[in-house]
Amino acid sequence: MCSSDLLASEAPALIASAVDSAGEQLRQRIASVIAAALADFLAQRGQLSLPLAVPEECSLPRREASPEPEPEPIHDPV
Repeated sequence: MCSSDLLASEAPALIASAVDSAGEQLRQRIASVIAAALADFLAQRGQLSLPLAVPEECSLPRREASPEPEPEPIHDPV
């Protein structure tokens, strides 16, 4: 068996291994970037307690729905 035949027969396994390795490295990097971004956010803003309560003095008064005015007819001089 010549070296090109050996390489051709091993290429799919080598490619699959490289793709698997690259995928795992990418997943790890994405997870670390998300963790760092979350840590930065929490350091700047602090963790918010959910659900957020709305104090009564901050609530907006309710408005009654008013009917929409009738549109004026379009007068075309032509």
